[in-house]
Amino acid sequence: MPIPTKPRSNPLDMAPSAIDSELRHQLDTRADRRRAANKAKRPKATYDLPQPIQDLVDHLADQENISRSDVVALAILRLAADHAAGGVDVGPMKRPARSLKYAWKLELPK
Repeated sequence: MPIPTKPRSNPLDMAPSAIDSELRHQLDTRADRRRAANKAKRPKATYDLPQPIQDLVDHLADQENISRSDVVALAILRLAADHAAGGVDVGPMKRPARSLKYAWKLELPK
């Protein structure tokens, strides 16, 4: 029969009188800075996509057992390569946009 062991505890919580609040604050601040630095390393982008396109991305990700980000990244890389090779003509899909930021909006095929 194995000897029962108690779960490990946080050493900071074992001796609260030995560790003052200033040291605890310094340790917490260091951990917060580390978390913020790790979060800043990851660039993110958010785009408004119609629900059918989001559903298609979800379906492909589930079918291939990969992340949605990987599906979208692959699609963008393929689009950029095709566009650079002259294989993508967005001209026929352009419609005037009601925006001050850009002149055109694409009417995507259904």
